[in-house]
Amino acid sequence: MKSINVYTYGELDYNSQRKALNNNRYINIDAESNYLQYIADNYQDSVDIFITDFDLEKNLVKFDLDGQTFLELAQKVVKNSHDLFGKLTIDKARFIIFCSELSKVKKIDLENSCNELMQLLEMQFLQYCKAEKSFQTMDSTVAETLINMEYYFYEDGTTCHQV
Repeated sequence: MKSINVYTYGELDYNSQRKALNNNRYINIDAESNYLQYIADNYQDSVDIFITDFDLEKNLVKFDLDGQTFLELAQKVVKNSHDLFGKLTIDKARFIIFCSELSKVKKIDLENSCNELMQLLEMQFLQYCKAEKSFQTMDSTVAETLINMEYYFYEDGTTCHQV
């Protein structure tokens, strides 16, 4: 009976590691990993906004304020201003808060600003998803998954499905 050698990712030579990486490039974002839903849930939790639909390929995202006002949304954007939101979005949210305070004294129409805030949030959500997809398919991230999940390979870098 002929024996076949299998190797961990770290035991492969450089060319075989490259092949293993390329063959498993989307291991972290395949349908089973549900990574897009994880990203959406993380984003929703940050701003208490409900994502009703999104499609990265079509650059489509639809939000539902889920009963909150634009002022409440703007306050949450400012409060949670971290990696999810860019300066422009935070500035727009601060502007809405400022105008809301000012509108108690003077009538101000905030509809355009609120629509712009929603557009900025939608655009940034899509950018966030694309950045996460890029991160999850980077060589170092894929290699880390292959190592941590204890994948085995043939000498040429082809994934061994049985050990």
